[in-house]
Amino acid sequence: MAYDSDAMLSYFSDQFIGEVDIEHLSGEHFSIRYCGDCDFYWHDNILDEEGLVILYDEWLSAETHISRRDVWSHHEHHVKRASSIRSYFDKPPGDVKVLDYGMGWGSFLLAANAFGCDVYGYDLAPERREYVANRGIEVYESYEGIMENDYDLIHLNQVLEHVADPNEVMELISNSLDSEGICYIEVPAAREQPTEKNVLKQGSYKPLQHINTFTRNSLKKLGDKHGLSLTYVPQSLVQWVPLHLDEIVKNLLIQTGAIKLLERFRDHHTGCFFIQS
Repeated sequence: MAYDSDAMLSYFSDQFIGEVDIEHLSGEHFSIRYCGDCDFYWHDNILDEEGLVILYDEWLSAETHISRRDVWSHHEHHVKRASSIRSYFDKPPGDVKVLDYGMGWGSFLLAANAFGCDVYGYDLAPERREYVANRGIEVYESYEGIMENDYDLIHLNQVLEHVADPNEVMELISNSLDSEGICYIEVPAAREQPTEKNVLKQGSYKPLQHINTFTRNSLKKLGDKHGLSLTYVPQSLVQWVPLHLDEIVKNLLIQTGAIKLLERFRDHHTGCFFIQS
């Protein structure tokens, strides 16, 4: 499908949050490939590194993303997620080293920092790195900085679908994760095979943006390739219930088997925990 086709122009007009310079994409086509062995979908024709910077710094609406950042519910979500870190480590929060790869505006790191964790962040966008650094978080500008430490928790939330080379990122993660550390990865899930009718709907195959689409199986295979074992743990229910009720509700759902039903309704995202093999 050509990027300047009527269907694609309609998608950019109705669903893309921002404004695309179509001339930049002149003569280019949108297509998706699939690997049956790894159960993985990817865009065959993607922007180069310079193009990705243009996409996230210029074409996507900064005003919209900032307006989403500056609301209570956005921060509340990350505070609840950060509070669950205590469930996975038997040591004081100050001894838990956390890396958020693809940190965005840093809400998760700010929340983890408030709980006392030792936090670090990385993001491709200079504007976001500056924003987070100005709030007292140590921010890396390169892989070299990341590799200076080993981390107890590495957090990649809605990141791998955007990167040109997931293997490169996973190799970095594997080399940077402490021997007893945990890596949490969450991505949009491939809920259906791409077709001309559904590929431009809001979902996991977003042109220009979601250049990779995973299943839980493809994430497992990606982890295996880089020495990381998938040890699936249902995502903490602190995102939906008050903090003091979380363990009670979670244990009840697990004991009754209702956790599996909940996961079926959450299959628009795939969340997995990894540890060193």
